[in-house]
Amino acid sequence: MDYGTTPDYLSCVRLTSQGFVVLGAGQGIGAQTAFALAQAGARVLCVDRDAALADAIAAAVGGVACAAEVTSRDDMQRVFDTARRLFGRVHGAVDIIGVAGIKRLAEVDDAAWAAQFDIVLRHALLAIQIGGEMMAADGGGSLAFVGSMSGNLAVRSQVAYGTSKAALHHLVRSAAVEYAPRNVRINAVAPGYVRTPRLNQRL
Repeated sequence: MDYGTTPDYLSCVRLTSQGFVVLGAGQGIGAQTAFALAQAGARVLCVDRDAALADAIAAAVGGVACAAEVTSRDDMQRVFDTARRLFGRVHGAVDIIGVAGIKRLAEVDDAAWAAQFDIVLRHALLAIQIGGEMMAADGGGSLAFVGSMSGNLAVRSQVAYGTSKAALHHLVRSAAVEYAPRNVRINAVAPGYVRTPRLNQRL
């Protein structure tokens, strides 16, 4: 039987020498993302607000550590400028950042609401505005965000978190439409509970 030309499928997932930024690389899903990218051959900038965590994961994957407060526009600009300087160009970025505030709706005060949107949504906007624009200018790339099933479904005591994740999902969909003609793919995944160190602390 003639199967035609068979592609080299393994090469389709190789990222040899491509430059990637992992936001929130210090632990949990972010750390495993850094390992996955490095094993696929990528050069990885490991970003975390905790410098010690950034140093540790960078050493483990052979990447470069970068401590930054990614809700700061200046810091996010520094992150992507650093990646471009080190790697020549940024081919992709993965944004893992997000902390679930667990409170009943009636207990969510103004500060908690603002903080939840800041940690889930603001850095994503900055990553798109800064990283997406840089990738578009350099020929294209890919941005991937970690949303949550809490952004798709109503989960008890996660109204602020779920609402902010729903907003993230919409931001990603809207940005994907806007950046697709400029050869930048923007996607999100929406996992349920993942057994990360932070979740283990709550169990």
